[in-house]
Amino acid sequence: MKPVEQWTLKECVDMCRVSDCEDCLLEELCGKGVDRWELPMRFTKKELDALGSFSKIGINYLARDKEGVLYWYRDKPVKRTSSWATTGKSGSLPADRFLLVQWEDEEPLDIRAELKR
Repeated sequence: MKPVEQWTLKECVDMCRVSDCEDCLLEELCGKGVDRWELPMRFTKKELDALGSFSKIGINYLARDKEGVLYWYRDKPVKRTSSWATTGKSGSLPADRFLLVQWEDEEPLDIRAELKR
């Protein structure tokens, strides 16, 4: 999975949460491609609802490995050379979910912290 900053216009539009381009907070969209990202992206309501459900069943972290596979974790994982490691329970999720979770992230997504934002 490539970093958000390298998304194509189509990938950006597919993830767009704005109904009118004039309301877009990203520079150079609409046919020009994304020039740069100035504000942190946020999860969709559907994704936030899923994170809430995960939290209720004890899934506390999400992270993506170097190959782009998305994983959930009960205990906080540690980033290794090409994956994240934990002694607790974990499992994979569909790779096309939670696209804001990137291998390049320094830390795994802390679900409880994200839900408090």
